[in-house]
Amino acid sequence: MRSILISTALALSFLSSVDASDMHNAVIEKMMVDTANGEVLFIKAAGDVNAAPSCSTNQGWQYVLPLTSDLTKNNMMSLLLSARMAGTKVRLLGKGVCDAYSSIETLQRIEV
Repeated sequence: MRSILISTALALSFLSSVDASDMHNAVIEKMMVDTANGEVLFIKAAGDVNAAPSCSTNQGWQYVLPLTSDLTKNNMMSLLLSARMAGTKVRLLGKGVCDAYSSIETLQRIEV
């Protein structure tokens, strides 16, 4: 019984990460913060993307970053802004879910 539970948990964790996007050579085209939408940063990027979760249906924005912690407010937002201003290509990885905004994938990682 225990091995069935472990196998099921592993299978579910694999399935939940399959649809997470992975955008290589991304150029940050536009960013927006709008107080009407809560504490989130909207990100429009162009690059080579492998997939996107089915919930990510918004055509205007690829990612949303919740600005609810010091990590996202200070570090991740600064890194995105720096890449945008310098035109530096980055790698963006999504969480595979749209939990911060219903039609846009939540950003999980930025690599420069």
